[in-house]
Amino acid sequence: MSVTPLNSEFKLQVFKLLYDQANEEERAAIETTLQKNERAVGWYIEQSMICATLRMNSEASQEERYEDIPSFDSEEMMALAEYEKFAPSVHIPEPDEEEAVIRKLHVVEKTPRKINKLSLFSTIISTAAFLAVVAYLHFSPLPVSQPVATLTDMTHAVWSAGDDDLSKGRQIGAGNWHELLQGFAEITFDNGAVVTLESPVSFMCQSAGSMYVESGKLFTKVSPRAVGFTIDTPHSKIIDLGTEFGINVDKKVCDVQVHKGLVRLYAQPEDEQTPGEHRQVKAGQACSVKADSRKISRIQYDVSRYQTSLPSAYEAAVRAKKPVYYWNFEGSRQDPLKNMMNTDYGSSIYPSSVQFTDGPVLEEKRDNQAIVLSDIPIEISDTVIKQLGKNNKDYTYIVWVRPDAVLRKSGSNIITTAVEKNGKISSCRQIRLNSNGKFQDSFGKGKAETSGWVISKTVAQPGQWYMVAVVANGYKKKLFVNGVNEVSNPHSHGVGENARNSQHKYYFGYVSDKLGNVMGTKHRPPFEGAIDEVAIFDRALTDKEIKKLYKTVSHKR
Repeated sequence: MSVTPLNSEFKLQVFKLLYDQANEEERAAIETTLQKNERAVGWYIEQSMICATLRMNSEASQEERYEDIPSFDSEEMMALAEYEKFAPSVHIPEPDEEEAVIRKLHVVEKTPRKINKLSLFSTIISTAAFLAVVAYLHFSPLPVSQPVATLTDMTHAVWSAGDDDLSKGRQIGAGNWHELLQGFAEITFDNGAVVTLESPVSFMCQSAGSMYVESGKLFTKVSPRAVGFTIDTPHSKIIDLGTEFGINVDKKVCDVQVHKGLVRLYAQPEDEQTPGEHRQVKAGQACSVKADSRKISRIQYDVSRYQTSLPSAYEAAVRAKKPVYYWNFEGSRQDPLKNMMNTDYGSSIYPSSVQFTDGPVLEEKRDNQAIVLSDIPIEISDTVIKQLGKNNKDYTYIVWVRPDAVLRKSGSNIITTAVEKNGKISSCRQIRLNSNGKFQDSFGKGKAETSGWVISKTVAQPGQWYMVAVVANGYKKKLFVNGVNEVSNPHSHGVGENARNSQHKYYFGYVSDKLGNVMGTKHRPPFEGAIDEVAIFDRALTDKEIKKLYKTVSHKR
């Protein structure tokens, strides 16, 4: 059972329950919270006792009104009733007229009853409390919390039903729960800490320098004036000492990756009376706190698993469609080339000769980096994914390409997907710029390029960026340039064979003689130009999806 801080919605539901105004849905919500949060149990018991005390005092004051009335024995009353049945009649003479008039005017003075001051006071307090709660429910259903942070930016963000009013520039109050269901968001706390949220994530801002994260992934950049920024989770506490770090929280574990500086990590004990284990985590280190043991252990450092800053609208749109692979070539040559969708596969290292350049401007006022291809290809081996889509014939490749020259004699390969079987390349697929300066996709097997070519109508111009997409759906293949379907053609081949002991390899750029033999050409010179934003999907994206992706780019060049 966790000790999550209580939100105002739960407190409101409890007040309504104690005063018989809660509906079935609210009762069920209270029960769910009580099962998960021991702090909620304690607060609920406390409020129930207060309410019960007020009601007892109120009832006691009502009973005291009748304390002077004598009690009657029930058996005695029954005996009198039986005697009444057989008793002789009694004649009562009629009073004279003067006596009757006097009787009508005679007023019997009542004996004043002694009032208990404590009971009166309890009744007044109880009534006042009830009226206050009623007024609270009707006129102020949710208290206004003190703003402690600002939603400074967001990309493709979708919030939970209670957060419909969250928009860029909106202030965020303390003590309110928020849930980011899709996309990314950036929050700047009043103390200067900047937090990048990656959906799905559930959190609450606690103060101008702290937050509570129930579950999800985020990355924090803390300026010198924000040192001491604190993040609480169900089973850990992270106190910043001037740094950049990422956390990933779920019910079982909390991972902490420190990119710069230093943090102090605490394992929150289940028993709050017992001191928890703690450790300092330095830059380039990572630790984990497990919920079951509440122990801290070292894990492999890999900050590339985190979105360190808000992505462009284009990147967020691509990731929302869940590609199998996505390489955006950010970072430096010392950093590994990581698959942004899952760093457990599709990763590699850059060759020492790799060069970076400015990428396509996917969003105004936002830097973007691309790689320049050379005579040393970037090679990515993958033994995890054996096929893409149904029977390996449903897939989508998307790549941004900037040719710097067109090789008129042979053309050049941009991306090559090769399948190795028993250590030998058995087939491969290529996206290339042909000798006419057009984009082309084809399949090679057995020392020859086979059928199923698709060639663009667009003739590429040196120095200009193009979004090229190849989509295969069953036995039909399409080629898009800048969101427009330029050609479609039947084809009979997938990405590659899926035989036992096969392995996929992806090559960016240069094609070796070994690959050239499979493609029917012994040697092709390297592609002269740059590529960026390579995404590979295990399904065929629709024409509408491809067009919409290109339209997310606010400023193209």
